Amino acid sequence: MGDDSTPPPDADSVDATGLEAAVDAGAERRALMRKVAQLTKVVMHLNSKNDESEQQYQLLSEELEEEVTAIVEGAAMEIQAETLKVKDLAEKSSLLANASRLDQLFGQQKLQLAAELQQLRAEAQELRQRQREMAELELEVTIQKVREVSQKLRESLENYRRTLERRALEMAQRHEELRSDRQAELQLAQEDFDRRLEELKTSLRREAEHARQSTEHAMLHMRRLHEAETSSQQLALLQRRQERMQRLEHDFAEERRVREAMRSGMELEMMQQRKDLEDFKASLFSVDQQVEAMRGTLEEMRCRAERASADADVARSEAAQAEAETAALAREIALLEVRQRGTAVPAPPAAVPRPKPAAPRNGLTEELREVISNTKQVENEMAMVEARLGDLEDELAEQDKTVAETMGPEGNFDFEVGNDAKWEQILKDFGGPNALQEWQRLLALAKPLGEVSKGVPAAALRGDLGAVQTLQRYFSRLPPLLLNGLKFQAPFNDLLEEAGVKDRFLKKWLDYLCFVLQALPAAGHPSAPVAYMVSDMYSSGAVLDYPKGGMGALIDALVQGLEKHQGQLRYNAHVDQILVEDGQACGVSVKGRQIRAREAVVSNASVWDTEHLLPEGSNWKSKPPECGSFMHLHLGLKAEALPSEMPLHYSVIRDWEEPIDATGNVVIISVPSVVNPALAPEGRHCLHAYLAATEPFELWKGMDRRSPEYAKLKRQRAQPLFEAVERAVPGACENIEMELIGSPLTHARFNRRHRCRAMGDERSAQGGMGSSLGAMSKVSMHTAVANFNRLWERNVSKVHDLRGFEEVFGSYPQGLEAVFKVYPDCQANFFTEVFPFIVQSASRMYPEYNLKKLQQGVVDHLMLGRELVVTLLAHMFLCTITDLARDMPYPCFDMLLFRVSTRQPQELAKLRMVIHYFDRCRLETPQGELRIYRQVRDKRRASWRDSRLPLLEIQVAPELTGFEDEVGRGCLHADFANKSLGGGVLVGGCVQEEIRFAICPELCAAMLVCPIMLENEAITIVGGEQFCTYTGYARSLAFGGDYRDPSPRDADGTPLVAITAMDALDFRGEDSSLRRQMQEPLMLRELEKAAAAFAPVDDVALRQWPVIATGNWGCGAFEGCPELKAVLQWLAASEGRRSLLYFPFELKIGP
Repeated sequence: MGDDSTPPPDADSVDATGLEAAVDAGAERRALMRKVAQLTKVVMHLNSKNDESEQQYQLLSEELEEEVTAIVEGAAMEIQAETLKVKDLAEKSSLLANASRLDQLFGQQKLQLAAELQQLRAEAQELRQRQREMAELELEVTIQKVREVSQKLRESLENYRRTLERRALEMAQRHEELRSDRQAELQLAQEDFDRRLEELKTSLRREAEHARQSTEHAMLHMRRLHEAETSSQQLALLQRRQERMQRLEHDFAEERRVREAMRSGMELEMMQQRKDLEDFKASLFSVDQQVEAMRGTLEEMRCRAERASADADVARSEAAQAEAETAALAREIALLEVRQRGTAVPAPPAAVPRPKPAAPRNGLTEELREVISNTKQVENEMAMVEARLGDLEDELAEQDKTVAETMGPEGNFDFEVGNDAKWEQILKDFGGPNALQEWQRLLALAKPLGEVSKGVPAAALRGDLGAVQTLQRYFSRLPPLLLNGLKFQAPFNDLLEEAGVKDRFLKKWLDYLCFVLQALPAAGHPSAPVAYMVSDMYSSGAVLDYPKGGMGALIDALVQGLEKHQGQLRYNAHVDQILVEDGQACGVSVKGRQIRAREAVVSNASVWDTEHLLPEGSNWKSKPPECGSFMHLHLGLKAEALPSEMPLHYSVIRDWEEPIDATGNVVIISVPSVVNPALAPEGRHCLHAYLAATEPFELWKGMDRRSPEYAKLKRQRAQPLFEAVERAVPGACENIEMELIGSPLTHARFNRRHRCRAMGDERSAQGGMGSSLGAMSKVSMHTAVANFNRLWERNVSKVHDLRGFEEVFGSYPQGLEAVFKVYPDCQANFFTEVFPFIVQSASRMYPEYNLKKLQQGVVDHLMLGRELVVTLLAHMFLCTITDLARDMPYPCFDMLLFRVSTRQPQELAKLRMVIHYFDRCRLETPQGELRIYRQVRDKRRASWRDSRLPLLEIQVAPELTGFEDEVGRGCLHADFANKSLGGGVLVGGCVQEEIRFAICPELCAAMLVCPIMLENEAITIVGGEQFCTYTGYARSLAFGGDYRDPSPRDADGTPLVAITAMDALDFRGEDSSLRRQMQEPLMLRELEKAAAAFAPVDDVALRQWPVIATGNWGCGAFEGCPELKAVLQWLAASEGRRSLLYFPFELKIGP
C-alpha cells in the first residue's frame, strides 16, 4: 500500500523525454549521414581526377580514411554519451524497458552505420585500386611518350650533328678550294704578269733591234735606190719608208722623253734629298756656331766675373777707406764748429808739423764747405726721393691679402697672399693626405728659380747669337741662370714631376695658376714665371696693392714718365708701314709722313699685326700659333642688394676634370669699386667678368655687328659669364642697371689687334730657353723620351698588376680595371704580353727625333712608317707626350686609363679597341706607311658662280645603312670631324669620328702633327687600317671583336683605305632654320670646306678613290639641314671630279 501512495510518473512526460532523445539521436544521425554524403561526393570528385598521380591519390585516401575514422569515433563517443544520458534518465524514471528499447534501437543504428562505413571502406579501397591502376597505366604511357620524344630528339641531334659536320667539311673543302683557286689564280696572275713583262721587254728589245736594223737597211737601200732608180714608183715607196722611219723615230723619241722625265724626277728627288741634307748640315753648323759663341761668352763672362770680383774687393777697400776718411772728416768738422763757437777747448797736438791751412771763412775752409754742401744736397735729394716714394705708396691703396674667392665644383675657398697657415688648411680640406708635403717640396724647388727670374728680365733671353749682346749687362747674375737654364724654360710640369706632385687638387690648382698667368696649362707653361709667382705670392707677409684711380692712373703715370724724358705721345696716329732698309727696320710711316728711328723701331703690336706693317719681301719669321680670343662682360650694379663685404676678385671654375683652358671653364671676375669707390657712382658697383683666351674667333669671323644674329650670338656666348657672376655674387643679375657685352669683334675693333689677341702668341715651353718661332714647325719627342725615362726608372717594364701600374704612374688605373671587368678576356695577357710590348715599342724612340708639323694654311703632307706609328701610339698610351701647343689635339690616354668607370661603357669600348690594336701589332708587324695630307683651298668667291664643270653622278644608298662599313668599292670615306682632329676619341665622345679613330687607332697618330683646321682646310689620311668591329653607337658602343681589313694593299703593304676629315658649322643654340643655313657666307663656308676635303691629293688618288662615301654631315647634334648638306657635298664632289655615294641613314633623300 506504501507503494500505491507514491504517484506513478507522468507517462506523457516520459514519452516526451524519450521522444526528445530520439529526435536528438535522429538529428545527429542525419548530420552524420550528411557528412557521409559529403564524403561520398568527395570520393566521387576524387574519382573524376584521373590525371592525379598515385601519391596524391594515396594522400587523399589516407585523409579520407582519417576523416571517416574521426567521424566514426566522434559518432561512437556521441552515442556513448547519449546512452549514458538515457541510462541516467532510465534510472531516474525507472523506464528500463524504454532504455533497453532505445539501446536496441541505437545498437541497430550502430550496426547499420558500421555496415555502411564498412561498405564505404570497401568502395574507397576499390577506388584506390582503380586509381593506382590508372596512374600506373598513364605513367607507362607518359614514359613511353617521353622515350619516343627522346629517341626522336636524339635522332634529330644526330642528324643535325651529321649535317653540321657535313657542312663544316664542305665549307673546309670549299675554303681549301677557294684558297687553292685563289693561290692558283694569284700564281697564274703572277706568272702571266712575269711572262707579259718578259715578253714586253723582249718585244721592246726585239723592236728596238729590228728598228735599228730596219733603219740601217732602209738608209742603205735608200742610198742604193737614190743612186740606181729614179722612177716615181720607187720614189713613192721611198717616201712611205721615210714616213715609217719618222714614225718610228717619233715613237722612240717619245719613249726617250718619258724615260728622261722619269730620270729627271728621280734626279729632282735626289736633289731635294741632298738639299734637305745640306739644310740639316747647315742647321747643325749653325748650332755648332751658337755653341762655340756661347762657350766664348761663358769664358768672357768668367773673366769679367773675376775682374768684377777683383773690382768689388777694391771697391770694398775703397769704401772702407772712404768711411774712415768720412769719420775723420766728421770729427774735424765737429772740432772746427766747437772752435768757431769760441770754446776754450784747445786743438789736439799734431804728431808731425802740418802746413798751415788756408785762411778760413767763418771758421771753415772752402774744401770743407764744399763737402758739407754736397752732403746736404744729397740729404735733400734723398728726402725728396723718400717723399716721392711716400706719395707713390699713398697712391697705392693696400688691399687685404685676399686675392680671390675661388669657386670650384667641390666647394669654395678664399685664397690669401702671404698666409701660409690659411693655404695649408686649404690643402688639408681639399687635397689628399700628401698634398702639403708635395707643396713644400715644390716650394723648395721653385724659390731658387724665382730668385733667378727676378735677376734676369725675360726680354734679355733670346734663341740666337743676339743673346750675347742682350745678356752682357747681367753678367754677374748669369751663373745661376746658366746652372738652372734647362729648368728655367722647361715646362712647369717637369718641375711638378721633379717635386713629386701627384695630388689631384694641387695639380689642378697649379694648372689654374698657369692659366690665369699666361693662358697656358702647366704642360706648356715655362717654369720661370710660375716659379717667380709662387715664390713671391706665398712669401710670408706678402700683400697686393691696387692703384687708386684704376688702370687710368697707371696710364697717366706712364705718359708722365714719357714726357719727362722728352718723349711725345701722339693720338690718332696709326702707323701705315714700318720702313725697312738693308734688311733692318729704320722708321715708320704715319699718314704719309716718315719718322726715322735713331736706334730701333719698337713694336708693341702683335706679331700678326706687325707682319702686316712690314713691306712685302721682308725676312719675317713664321707666325707662332694663335691663342683663343676673349668674351667680356661689364656690369653696373646697385650696391644695396649686394653683400656689404666682397673680395676684389673671384675665380669661378666649372669643372676641374675638364681641361683648364676649355671654353667657358674658367671665368675671372673683378669688382674694382670695392677697393676704389670712386670708380662707380655712390651706391653702385662696377663689375668686370671675362673668358680669357678661350673663345674661338672662327665663330665670329665675317659677322655683321649690326645684325640680329650677332646680337643673339653675343647673348648666347656671354651666358657662362652671367651664370658665373650670379654664382659669385648672388642677386647680382637681378640688380643690373648697365650691361655691356664685349665679343671678339668688339675687342678687335677698339684695340685694333689681329683677331682680338690680347695676350700675344701661344708659345709653349718646348724648345728650351728662348725657343725660336721656327721650332714651332716641328714636334719634338725630347720631352716624351724624358718622361718615358722617368717611367723606366720607376720600373715600368716590371708592372704586373693594377697596383704596380698605380705605383709607376701615380694614379690608380680605374679605367683599365673597368675594362677588365667588362671585357674579362682582355686581362688574360695584358700585363704578361701586351703592356710589355707597349713599353718596348715606346723605348725605340730617340730624343732627337722631330715630327714635321703640318702647319695651318700650308699645303703639305707627311709619311709615317706604320712601325713608327706603333711607337708614337705607345707614347700616347703611356701619357708621355705632354708639351704640344694648345692648337693641337690632346694626345694622351690618361682619361681613358685613369678616369672612366663602368658607368661609361662607351669609353671602355674605345680603350678595349686600342688594347686590341697593340695585341695585333705584337703578333703582326704593320707594313707600309700612314700618309697624312693637309688640304688647303684658296677662297675664291666667284669660282662657284663661274664654274663650268659638270655635275657628276650621285647615288643614294638604301636607308638604315651606314657608310662606315662600306669597303672595296673605291670610296674615299668622309670623316665628320671636329676642327681638332680626332674629336673626343681620347677625352670623351663616341660618334662617327671617335668610332672611326677607335677601330682604326693608327689615325690617332695624325693628331700629333695636325693643328686645328681652319675654315678652308681638310685633312686626308691614307693607310689607317681597321683592326676590330663594333656594335652600337654613342653610349651603346661596344667592342665587337677582331677584324681583318680586306682593303687592297700597295706594293709596300700600305692599306689602300682613305678618309678625309672635315668639320661642319655648328647651329646649336641659335637660329638653325633653312633660311639661315642658306645665307651665302654660310653656304660658301661649307662648300669651301667640302671642296678642300673632296679634292684629290694627286691624280693617283683620283684614280684610286673616284667616289666619295658620305652622309648627313653636321646634321645630328649640329642641327644642319640634310637636304642642303647633300646638295653642297654633291657640288663639292663634282668640283673635285668625283662622284658621290650618299648614305642618308634614317632620312629619305631623292625620289
